[in-house]
Amino acid sequence: MIVAHGGFVLVFLNPYSVLALLLLIGSVVALRIPLEERTLMGSVEYAEYARNRDRLLPGLW
Repeated sequence: MIVAHGGFVLVFLNPYSVLALLLLIGSVVALRIPLEERTLMGSVEYAEYARNRDRLLPGLW
């Protein structure tokens, strides 16, 4: 689905279509990251790894 939206951006190239695509991808990523983090925190190894690492944006998230 994301690939199809990317194709529409190329066909109808304007600032609004690029903004719409970025908002779509950004919202999907922002929803997916916490879900994956919760799932992975069930593993002791990942919990130790995550404790010593920054998130997506160091110092912010």
